Amino acid sequence: MGLTVKSFNMILTPQRLILLPITKEEMNEAVKTARERARAAGKGLFGQWGAQMAWMQVLYERYRATPVEDLARTPGSTVIWNQEVRSIHLKDIRGTSKESRSYSTISIETSRGTFKFELLTMRAGEARKSLQQTLSEKVR
Repeated sequence: MGLTVKSFNMILTPQRLILLPITKEEMNEAVKTARERARAAGKGLFGQWGAQMAWMQVLYERYRATPVEDLARTPGSTVIWNQEVRSIHLKDIRGTSKESRSYSTISIETSRGTFKFELLTMRAGEARKSLQQTLSEKVR
């Protein structure tokens, strides 16, 4: 239907937020690495299949080992300097029936415009705690 969804990781540093796109190739490579780690640990087929769900952890480890400057220069990434941030709003959206799901959203208002995302790996409260450590009064 022409709908496209892009996934990003948000890297929070004392000076800036980096919105880092996740490519399909990068995701596939991380899934493969997670599966290989499970195989090396002696896990069977189902253990390897379950380990694939940990692909985000593989990316997290890679990002931690990469200098922030290099992450900021990744093609397609967006750097938001902390002084550009006017406010950050986080919200949990609860489903109203069995068919609708619950999720969390983040809206980052900056001097360049507003960035809106759905959080996939954490709830609003957890994200709020992390962001408040650096952007205290701007986080709501």
